[in-house]
Amino acid sequence: MARMIRIFDTTLRDGEQSPGASMNIEELRDHFLNYGYRITIASFPEIDVRNQDYSQSLVLYQSTEDLNLEYHDYIEDVLLALSLQGARLIPRFEYFRAHH
Repeated sequence: MARMIRIFDTTLRDGEQSPGASMNIEELRDHFLNYGYRITIASFPEIDVRNQDYSQSLVLYQSTEDLNLEYHDYIEDVLLALSLQGARLIPRFEYFRAHH
């Protein structure tokens, strides 16, 4: 069974806030596919911690700059729920909190 990496990206919803500074999703996908990973790419609203099992998942995420802190708490809650469920966040939850 192939290992799974889930990529969550708020730029799918918000657009790229800092051109050239976001993840290159296609490049990441191709890189991990070459190493035998299965890749899922989705936006944060598609995360369903109540009905999906993220334990043992590698979760690579990016959030756009949230200058007015309009959705910071929402993203933090989602990342915390993923972490508590056993997902391995990249970067780890503490680093998201330090960044914002």
